[in-house]
Amino acid sequence: MQITVLGAGRIGGSLGRKWAFSGHQVTFAVHDPESPSVENLRQQGIPNVQFRPLAGATTGANVVLLATPFAVAKEVLEAVGGCPGQILIDATNALPAPPAGYRSGAQALADWAPQAKLVKAFNSTGADNLANPNYGGIAIDTYVCGDDPVAKEVTMALAGEAGFTSVDVGGLDQAELLEGLARLWIQLAYGQNRGIQIAFKLLSR
Repeated sequence: MQITVLGAGRIGGSLGRKWAFSGHQVTFAVHDPESPSVENLRQQGIPNVQFRPLAGATTGANVVLLATPFAVAKEVLEAVGGCPGQILIDATNALPAPPAGYRSGAQALADWAPQAKLVKAFNSTGADNLANPNYGGIAIDTYVCGDDPVAKEVTMALAGEAGFTSVDVGGLDQAELLEGLARLWIQLAYGQNRGIQIAFKLLSR
C-alpha cells in the first residue's frame, strides 16, 4: 500500500518505519524535510520511504497516519487537503481535553476532515511501546474505533504488521474512551512514576 505519515517524530517514525520494512511505500510528510527528526530517519537506511513537504504528500495514498501533536492537527489536515476518500488513522490525543463542543479529539477531526474514513488507533500507549510492543513474547493491545468497517480492517491489519494485537472498540463515538485510556497511561507512567515500560492488555477466559 501507499501510506503517508503526517509527522516524523517518535510515533510516526516508529510506525512508518515498520510499515516500510513490511514492504509498503511510505511517505513522511513534514513541515521541514530537513528537520533533525527527518534526518534521524534518513540515517536509518529505511527502504521504501520518501520525505516530502505537507502539500500534495497524501496524493495517491491508501492510508494516512496522523501522528502530529493534536494542537497542529487541524492545520496539517488543511495543508494536505483533508484526505477525502482515504483511510485516516488518528494516533493523536487532545490533551488536556478535547476542543470546546467535542467529546473527543477524534470527533473534532471528523469535522475537520469530513470526507476521510477516520479510524482511531495507536493513541493509548507511549512511543517506546509503539517502537517495541512486545512484552515477554506477548503483543500489547492497540484499541481501535471507527465507523467504516473496511477502514478498521485495514488499520487492524497494519497494527498486526507493527506487532500489536487489535481490539475493536466500536464506532467513532467510542473515541473518548480511547483518549481516556491514553490519559490513564500517562497518569500511571508519569503521575505515579511507574515509568514508560507499561502497557495495556485485554485478557479473556
